Amino acid sequence: MTENEKRIVTLLSKQGPLSKRELSEQGQISWATVVKIVSRFEQSGILCHVGTDAQPETTGKDPLVYALSDRNPLAIGIDVSYAMTHIILTNLKHDILAQDTYETPTNPTKAQIRDFLVTIFSQFAENILTPQDPLVGVGIGIPRWLVTHTTNIFPELSEELTDQLQTNVCVENCIRSYTLYQKWIGEAFSLNDFILLEIRDGVGTGIVYQGNLFRGTHGGAGALSHLTILEDGKPCRCGKRGCLETLLNQDILYQNYVKNVQKKDPNSLTSPSEAEIHRGLGDLFSLTQQGHREASAIVQEAARYIGMGIATLLLILDIPHVIISADFGPDGMVIVPHIEQEVNRRIVPDIEYSVVYYPHEWPGFAQGAPLLIFKDYFTEIPSV
Repeated sequence: MTENEKRIVTLLSKQGPLSKRELSEQGQISWATVVKIVSRFEQSGILCHVGTDAQPETTGKDPLVYALSDRNPLAIGIDVSYAMTHIILTNLKHDILAQDTYETPTNPTKAQIRDFLVTIFSQFAENILTPQDPLVGVGIGIPRWLVTHTTNIFPELSEELTDQLQTNVCVENCIRSYTLYQKWIGEAFSLNDFILLEIRDGVGTGIVYQGNLFRGTHGGAGALSHLTILEDGKPCRCGKRGCLETLLNQDILYQNYVKNVQKKDPNSLTSPSEAEIHRGLGDLFSLTQQGHREASAIVQEAARYIGMGIATLLLILDIPHVIISADFGPDGMVIVPHIEQEVNRRIVPDIEYSVVYYPHEWPGFAQGAPLLIFKDYFTEIPSV
């Protein structure tokens, strides 16, 4: 697609229905170019007119208002987590048109996860797609260490699944699909360069540089969770010891909350549900906001580890915007000043940066996966 075509798609995706004049003004595209693109998109089915925009201050016909199509083009997104796999059908408006969930195989080999993905795609597509539906591809987000004792499996899986499913397939680290969600659907739309730290069962890092995902030469850029913090620390699933994610994740925070705030033995309790963990973390950060001593100590320790990692990335990448995304409840932002304090201890004085906290958006991983396919439809626009 041309840059102007991408601007029109992006505007309609972010703003909803717009007239040709609004597309011209907000996209800073000439009137004649907008007319040509809208006509071409109407013919191809990418957009359609959905009514008129009343203009009482003008004479003549009210202008037509255009919107992106509900079902042209379509993409399937698959978010694979260690426990469950979520699959959705979506469009350029980011609507979830259909969805389903499946149990993820335990400790799968590459062949097992490939066969699993083929099976759930085939079942899902058979139920929700017609032969006329314009499916342009499948985006799949997978945790880096789901398949143990392997190198980077994403390119191999992409190639094998493209061949088996007979459509374009892009397989990527799930944190990168969530990073695309933040860029094109979430809070980071206005940022051309940013670092995302997502804290769930580990610490995922996504990097956007000049509007695009930054993967590094071998696809390993941003593996902050495996930065060694304690040489003689706990074993990590990557094979090393004392990595960042062995010291910081939502489960560790919850265990510390149970032990030091609730004064209970975490080992004596049954395995907590996701809902219990979320409630506990919300309470932990609310108590920190209120000045609770034990809760504050837990959050400050977490902030110290996060700050160490952020400082490392800032010194290497010089990307000024840092987003912390987690499910810490309504007072999650209380961690930010503590992170900044640790970062300031470790970077050189002339580095400018900002740290913000955004609550985790649970559909984001599933909605980000199709953007591995759809990302080339979107672009930066002058203003939204």
